[in-house]
Amino acid sequence: MSSTDEELDEELRRLFADERLGLRPRADAEQAILAGARRVRRRRVLLTSGGGTLAVALLATGTLLLGGESPTRNAAAPATTDESTSLAIEEPAPPPAPTVTSTAARTSEETTGGQRSRSSSPPAETPPAATGASPRFEGSTVAGTVLGPDGYGVFKLGMSTGEAEATGRLGESVRAEAEGCTLYGFTDEGRAASRLRISASSGLVGLYPGGPVRTPEGIGEGSTLAEVRDTYPALSGDQGSYSAPAGEGAVYRIGVDPDKRVVSRLALEAQPQPCAGRS
Repeated sequence: MSSTDEELDEELRRLFADERLGLRPRADAEQAILAGARRVRRRRVLLTSGGGTLAVALLATGTLLLGGESPTRNAAAPATTDESTSLAIEEPAPPPAPTVTSTAARTSEETTGGQRSRSSSPPAETPPAATGASPRFEGSTVAGTVLGPDGYGVFKLGMSTGEAEATGRLGESVRAEAEGCTLYGFTDEGRAASRLRISASSGLVGLYPGGPVRTPEGIGEGSTLAEVRDTYPALSGDQGSYSAPAGEGAVYRIGVDPDKRVVSRLALEAQPQPCAGRS
């Protein structure tokens, strides 16, 4: 061994012998360790006994609700052995994890809350259902049955005398006219003044109701001349007597009061008209 090795060995011996490198325990280290162990043991015993007591209480409550006997007589006391205490000292129970509400859960809750808020709002008002088409002219007081473009009630343009009699409403002949035409009265819901004209060659060619009637377009007694012109742009005539196209081969004869300028009578005639008489 060289002198250098001897010096190194001597230096190491000196360092290891230095008291400053030693770890000296506290004078009360043993008592502190025992006290800590006792605290942990008591805590474990309390937790274990508390859990057992809670379980027994739950079982007793369930039995009472079901009408059975109390299980407290058969419940075993929780074991508190030194082995469990020593395990508790070595592996203390971790603290409970904090409850965290996920972002998805918060979003779902907010969405549900928004839907509840929207559903609680009063529903929008629903417009009332339409009760029917309004008349063409709001100010018109037109009433009565409809005089159509092809006839009136059971009577149709072109009917023969026999067909008109078969309706049961054809009245007595009022007068015979030229060109083989005859004017008849007919029963029109009790209106004795109603007339119709029948041609021997063309059948029924004129209908002249005696009571209030109106066209399908809403023109009738009480309609103004302006309304008539607006409804029938092809209106012709003047001096209180006008004609408006009705159906195929027919026209409406419209009488207008010259002073009031409102419709006073309405009739239907076939075109061309073989009869020259008036109703």
